[in-house]
Amino acid sequence: MPLLEVRNLNISFKSAKGETRVVNDLSLEIEKGSLFGLAGESGSGKSLTALSIMGILPQGARATGEIFFGGRDLLRLPQDQMRSIRGKEISMVFQEPMTSLNPVLKVGYQLREAMLAHLPISKKEADERARRLLKSVKIPLPEVRMNDYPHQLSGGMRQRVMIAMAISCGPALLIADEPTTALDVTIEAQILELIDNLRKEHDLAVLLITHDLGTIAENAQTVGVMYAGRLVELSPVREIFYSPKHPYTIGLLESMPRRRGEPLKPIAGSVPPPDALPPGCKFSDRCRYMIPQCQRVEPALRELAPGHLARCIRSEELDWKP
Repeated sequence: MPLLEVRNLNISFKSAKGETRVVNDLSLEIEKGSLFGLAGESGSGKSLTALSIMGILPQGARATGEIFFGGRDLLRLPQDQMRSIRGKEISMVFQEPMTSLNPVLKVGYQLREAMLAHLPISKKEADERARRLLKSVKIPLPEVRMNDYPHQLSGGMRQRVMIAMAISCGPALLIADEPTTALDVTIEAQILELIDNLRKEHDLAVLLITHDLGTIAENAQTVGVMYAGRLVELSPVREIFYSPKHPYTIGLLESMPRRRGEPLKPIAGSVPPPDALPPGCKFSDRCRYMIPQCQRVEPALRELAPGHLARCIRSEELDWKP
């Protein structure tokens, strides 16, 4: 049984125009100890999927479907049970650590507070554990940093504190939502390496959310690609880079820097708002492989090879090579 199984997840918002669906019939599985990469442009529904797993969707949002974690359907648990799971069994690293950490509380206090809320340990034991956690995420002089405020740390160090806080209670699943946003390339690589090392050391399952396929190329075992609230491709990581089967995935790969002097090929247009999606395939208005049939019926997600699924009627005709 997978550690996490999302089945037919739909997320919608109510507005003056009625109900608008922003995540549509999404299904995925994450095995214990594995890293699952979820990629796509901003507005594709990646972060809302993560928030639905955590049970912290914004006001006005409604999730239906099933999210099984350890045999329990998280969407049907009472709030008090979700509070006991959130932070202890499932934890999350958010995009911007400066807004996730309390600016008026010291780093050590915030780490200790998270552990005291979920673990049967004393304040002294929590302090010692906090120091060990800061050391494990490669923060120098952890005894000193315990007494620092978030603004006294660099962006990379703040993100390491957030990772330490996320693993402090020994979760089984870590959700990392764009954990390297606004960090320079060197620090980005260090943070991604740190997350993968912690995954191996603690047998963590990791859901890594990103807009850049390149950031998950090295460490993920499985990759899901989202567009306009839909999963358009799901594949083992090697296959999606060497034999993509959806035009949107091809567009993401071509927009990545490859060889010196070779121009990038951006995807034309932009993601349409969820209440103004085109008929048929939702990528049809930006797709260079589009044929008239694409605008009539939205294709289903179908299996093309073991573990490799794509939502495109022309998948077998695509022969893209890196």
